[in-house]
Amino acid sequence: ALVFLALSSVLDYKILGEEVLLGAALAGGVIALFVYIQGTATAAQGQLLLAVLDTAVNSSSILSEEHKLSIMEL
Repeated sequence: ALVFLALSSVLDYKILGEEVLLGAALAGGVIALFVYIQGTATAAQGQLLLAVLDTAVNSSSILSEEHKLSIMEL
C-alpha cells in the first residue's frame, strides 16, 4: 500500500495504476509468504527444543520424580 501511495503521487494513475496495484499486491504476497514460512520454522524449532528438554529430564538419573514433574510443570 505504501508503494502505491508513493508512486501514485508521481505517476499518472490512469496510465500505470493497474501495474502499480498488481506490483504492490505481488510484493505484499511475497512478504506474507516469507513471514508465514519464518513463523512456521520458529514454531517447529520451539517444538524440537521442548522435545529435547523432555528427553533430557526424563532420562536423568539424578532427578527425583518430584523434580522431574516440577521441571516439566505437570
